[in-house]
Amino acid sequence: MAIGINKIREMENYSNLSQEEKRAKIIEDHAKGESLEMIVARFGYHVKSVSRIIRRFRTGKSTKRAKGSGRPQILTSGDKISISNCIRTKPLAKQRPNKTKTQPTCRV
Repeated sequence: MAIGINKIREMENYSNLSQEEKRAKIIEDHAKGESLEMIVARFGYHVKSVSRIIRRFRTGKSTKRAKGSGRPQILTSGDKISISNCIRTKPLAKQRPNKTKTQPTCRV
């Protein structure tokens, strides 16, 4: 299936939208009767992602990203600062394995 210049321009218009605005537009287009394939082609999302957005809306759930979803961070902000300081002071240093919850130390 060839994509016309108008469809490409339309896709570029959607690239400036926030994630929440894109989800709302997906729901709006689906409500207008557009096929799933057309919506997928327009937004560049996977079919399962578009289906999940529509299903969540139908079941009364929000289209917003769920709080706490996604992979949790492993490093604390203190860990990140320690690593940054270590790299800044001794860029070629090796870091000792951290077996306790104390701040990591650098060694040469």
